[in-house]
Amino acid sequence: MFDKVAVAERQLKEADEAYDQNPCDRTLVERNRFSAELVQVLAQEETFWRQKAGIRWPKDGEQNTRYFHFLVQKVEIPRYHFSGSSVMESI
Repeated sequence: MFDKVAVAERQLKEADEAYDQNPCDRTLVERNRFSAELVQVLAQEETFWRQKAGIRWPKDGEQNTRYFHFLVQKVEIPRYHFSGSSVMESI
């Protein structure tokens, strides 16, 4: 996966250089093709990391782990403050 990103970036860089040296339709099409491939590979990498993060939840979510507490802290319960006291909104 990660090698594909490096390869796509290298190919795009080479295509950019080829287009700079010889700006014609053929080099432009090639540059656009490598650009599209890089976007596709980056999207695949993002999907990979999202799926990997989702897999960790069933494994680590029920345990008292740092990851669990990080996720829980993101889910805040709104509080309303009235005259120095706070009231939690019912869920």
